[in-house]
Amino acid sequence: MFEQFKNPDGKTYNGVAAMAAVTGIPPDEMSWMAKRIQALVKVGTPRGQISRIVKEEAKARPWEQKP
Repeated sequence: MFEQFKNPDGKTYNGVAAMAAVTGIPPDEMSWMAKRIQALVKVGTPRGQISRIVKEEAKARPWEQKP
C-alpha cells in the first residue's frame, strides 16, 4: 500500500505524500502544516494550543504565498 510513497533510496517514505493521500489534504498544505507544527513545538508552544494556531493561520493559505 505504501510502496508508492517510497523515496528513491528505497529505505524511507515520503510522509507528506502519504499523509496527503490518506487525508485528502493537498501536499503543499500538508507540508506547510508539518513545518509549522515543528516550528511551534520547537519554541515550546503548549500542545493544546498548536492545533488552534495552525487552523487559524491556515485560513490565510500561507502555502500558496510566494516567498
